[in-house]
Amino acid sequence: MDIIKIIAGVAIAITGLAYLYIRDQQTDLANKLGKAIIGIAIFFALIAIGEKIANI
Repeated sequence: MDIIKIIAGVAIAITGLAYLYIRDQQTDLANKLGKAIIGIAIFFALIAIGEKIANI
């Protein structure tokens, strides 16, 4: 399960940097990338919640 956390963390970092770069251009791609960042962050949070439930 740790490998999934690492992949999700790296994906958030990469997409976050890309969003900061693209954001100034005000394109549709920036909106899609912003939604992707939110989606990955939610996925990351759900993994953490699932692990907490599994450990109970």
